[in-house]
Amino acid sequence: MINELIHVGSARDGSIVMFPFSNKYWLKVCNPNNGVGGIVDITNGAYYPVSEVENLGKGNYCKCVYDDLEDFFGTMSEED
Repeated sequence: MINELIHVGSARDGSIVMFPFSNKYWLKVCNPNNGVGGIVDITNGAYYPVSEVENLGKGNYCKCVYDDLEDFFGTMSEED
């Protein structure tokens, strides 16, 4: 897990990221056919390419808060 702000395009594919001043979790993904990176809103499955992230009002920098979905969901079940 990275504890500093990085450009969303630099986040490892499959990691869970958060943007400053946001309480939403996003999954960093990459299209294997063309290499275009993006993020997926975990709550509703909406996909946004990295080129559109700034238009969401999130900026281009995020923090990797979990290494992958398994880590994310494992942490959630521990809190129950």
